[in-house]
Amino acid sequence: PVRLIRLEAGKERCVKVRFLLIPVLTICVAAGTVPDATAAPARVLRADPPIVVSAAPKRFDLMAVDAARRRLLAAHSRAGTLTVVDLVRQKPVAEVPVGRSSGVAVDPKDGKYFVGTDKGVAIVDRNTLRKTGFIATPGPADAMVFDPNGDRLYVGHDDEKELWVIDARRDRIVGRIAVPGAPELMAIVPKPH
Repeated sequence: PVRLIRLEAGKERCVKVRFLLIPVLTICVAAGTVPDATAAPARVLRADPPIVVSAAPKRFDLMAVDAARRRLLAAHSRAGTLTVVDLVRQKPVAEVPVGRSSGVAVDPKDGKYFVGTDKGVAIVDRNTLRKTGFIATPGPADAMVFDPNGDRLYVGHDDEKELWVIDARRDRIVGRIAVPGAPELMAIVPKPH
């Protein structure tokens, strides 16, 4: 079975995804901060009981955390769903059909989750956890990141050297950016004040 295991140490919260008992990915959320490398060593992590996500083996791709709602959003590629896990109750709360999925991003201001698929970007309502829209792209959508300052979603063209720029309010492509490689992960770095 595919299981999620939550680990805790101090203020850091880690979610470890396991597939057939082999560690695949660890996501750590530290209350909006990055742990200080010069700080005292962390306590030994202890595993909580697993959160069972699916009884059948399936492939997760990318994941995101909706920190405000305390949810883990996992793209289930082969199942064609967005798996939503409540991290407080430690239970899956939804399997939203979106198509063969990959990247995930959160737009908290407009209440949307964006999920990359092989045909474009699915839009999932953050409150109802239902698919509410779709943005067609010229190829499969992969890694993505949402920039709340410009209401822009940057989406990687899977295994290609370009990003699509999507207006997240109007749900449409407004530009393309050529990049030197095929991005697998992206992050928005805020401008210093």
